[in-house]
Amino acid sequence: FAGQPTVADLAEYKKLGVTTVVNLLSAEEMKMAGLDEAAAAKAAGLHYVNVPIGSTPPTDSDLARIYAELLKAPKEKVLLHCASSNRVGMVWAIFRGTQQKVAPEEALAEGKAAGLKAPALEKFAREKLRLK
Repeated sequence: FAGQPTVADLAEYKKLGVTTVVNLLSAEEMKMAGLDEAAAAKAAGLHYVNVPIGSTPPTDSDLARIYAELLKAPKEKVLLHCASSNRVGMVWAIFRGTQQKVAPEEALAEGKAAGLKAPALEKFAREKLRLK
């Protein structure tokens, strides 16, 4: 899990065995970051996937695309990132609870440990995990 990586970070992640980068930032956010992350990831030898999650909750289709990459682990190392790891925490909580059948409370706690802070994102994660 991470916030926005730099070009140097991507090269370091490759050295650490990461094979795939899943970026949750929107095109507008990437433009503001001033980084062509797809090109930087490719230059570092990494598979790159962008599933933008903005101000609206992700669709089931978006989540399925992310899950497909996360399910490659532990055979492969996957870096899941957004700007601050807040969206990452939401996605992780939902993934762990719905795909890996971790107890909902535990999945939410893992999401918070991964960076989930925003009340709206936590509300969405709770709904997906069927938590009150």
